[in-house]
Amino acid sequence: MPYSEIRRPVLSERAAIAEMDVYRSSAFMEALVAAYAIVAHADGEVAARERRRLMSMARNEPLLAHFSHEDIVEEFALHEANYTLDNEVATVLAVEKLEPLRDHPREARTVVAAARAAVSADGILHPSELSALSTVKRALGVI
Repeated sequence: MPYSEIRRPVLSERAAIAEMDVYRSSAFMEALVAAYAIVAHADGEVAARERRRLMSMARNEPLLAHFSHEDIVEEFALHEANYTLDNEVATVLAVEKLEPLRDHPREARTVVAAARAAVSADGILHPSELSALSTVKRALGVI
């Protein structure tokens, strides 16, 4: 076999496939929506522009193309209901959704980027949103 045709070991191929599967997993979508919800709710109210920004990401981001619009809306509605009842408990529940990605740094950085989009989505930069973004980053191990 010529040098140029040397194949990677099967284990590496499996690892690459498993890595791609993280992006397709419901855990990835749930973590992304949870992180977005943590930041969007940090100032006490989710503006319509923040909701539209999440839905725009759901339509336009290739990494979210595997998930139905309804699933994303339903996941965000769950967080909204939790935040309506109790902010602290809602944040704890949302942070729990981030934990499965803690050992996946690339995916975790993608989730942080989505959360960062929530900071500026309503056009107003609130210190509480920056603090919430820090919470997301700590939970994901992205500093």
